[in-house]
Amino acid sequence: PYRRPRQPKITEMQRRCRLQFCKKMKGWTFDKFINVIWSDESMFEIQHSPNPKNDRVWAESRDHVPPVHTVKQPAKLMVWGAMSTEALTELHIIPQNQTVNTEYYVSQILEGSLLTSLNRSAENGAVTERKMVETRSDAIFMQDGAPSHTSRRTQNGCANHVPGFWDKA
Repeated sequence: PYRRPRQPKITEMQRRCRLQFCKKMKGWTFDKFINVIWSDESMFEIQHSPNPKNDRVWAESRDHVPPVHTVKQPAKLMVWGAMSTEALTELHIIPQNQTVNTEYYVSQILEGSLLTSLNRSAENGAVTERKMVETRSDAIFMQDGAPSHTSRRTQNGCANHVPGFWDKA
């Protein structure tokens, strides 16, 4: 038996936007991409159960197999981070039960974490201490299409602080 492969479903509009973006970036060289700051959030399960397909124990009988202790609602942690070819931001840990709405995203993540990282001046040192790009005015900020990223307030904030950011258009 075979498992059916999973394939993300995208809309026709998303397909057109991706194609348009690819055509726009087609002629870019490494020297252009070196100024891009890539960002994203991710959720991590703290107490996840092992994958039952991979969790095997050698034993003489089923009675000798120890149980896997699980919890009904595993603890989760959401973090935001950004990277460039030169450096990383500090990870921004989003508080438990905090919704990443526009207000939180702009005030805590963009103004707190991203701008702090963009204001660094060190050429050397740890990746979380160096400046993100050679020249801040050349920085291009990339974020995905989450509602808090595409809101008018976020788009305006990005345009004011990161002149070359990729807007939602």
